[in-house]
Amino acid sequence: MFSTDVCGGHAVNFSIDKTRADGASYIYNNKPEERAARMVLTIDIGNTNIVLGGYENGALGFCTRISTDKSLEADQYALELSGILNLYKVAGENIEGAIISSVVPQITDTVARALRMFAGVEPLKLTQELPTGVGVNIDTPSELGADLLAGAIAAKALYPLPAIVIDMGTATKITAVDEQGTVQGVSIMPGVFISLDALVNGTSLLKGIATNAPVRAIGKNTVESMQSGVVFGAASMLDGMVERFEAELGPAKTLVATGGAAGIVVPHCRHSVQYVPTLILDGLYAVYCRTHAAL
Repeated sequence: MFSTDVCGGHAVNFSIDKTRADGASYIYNNKPEERAARMVLTIDIGNTNIVLGGYENGALGFCTRISTDKSLEADQYALELSGILNLYKVAGENIEGAIISSVVPQITDTVARALRMFAGVEPLKLTQELPTGVGVNIDTPSELGADLLAGAIAAKALYPLPAIVIDMGTATKITAVDEQGTVQGVSIMPGVFISLDALVNGTSLLKGIATNAPVRAIGKNTVESMQSGVVFGAASMLDGMVERFEAELGPAKTLVATGGAAGIVVPHCRHSVQYVPTLILDGLYAVYCRTHAAL
């Protein structure tokens, strides 16, 4: 099933002017009558969700998500994806191209086949062999996940460096990008929702809760106490990790966060962290443009 919520859980509203670091901007636009004829699809395959965005002439026309399902065949994904595009009045023949980042190898080729079936395009797959524009300085560069690479690419393309990039999905990942745009390393920890599930499943008396921030850190009941630990605890963890990263990287000019839990947690950080739900898609689009400019 697919959701028409924009990435990050916000209602679809693409009238926002998103300003780049260099002063240029692009406009989210969901008005079909104002669209250009050709669209580039960006697809981020995560463990929980597949996030899909469509770009036209540098403008993000739509952003949505479907559930990651390893049991689906290519034709089933083709039906889901074509249904989304139909909702936004985009015909398969109007797809110029596509690019995929994936941390779920089992379905990467399945989604690629789906794109070929309904749009007739051969998608790029994000790897370090593409002209990413970023370096990778870790022990085994091939171990850097495509999602982390895409986040670093977006940070270099759109924001002042050095940057600390936070991705709060199934896992919470923090990436250090130095002033030259090189990934210097990553920290990985259990995600907010995984941590909450473990807390509920591992105890007899604690039940599931809404992941909202409570009015105070010192909870007066079980729900408040759990919400405090989940939301404020995650925010404090991010604050602490930012300080540790900056002690090694130097002061960061950009702190930017993305992912499903970031919109809940980031507003409660003591540091000023920008929440950009489309960061990974922005990075994918940047690589797509660089790749085709190099042809």
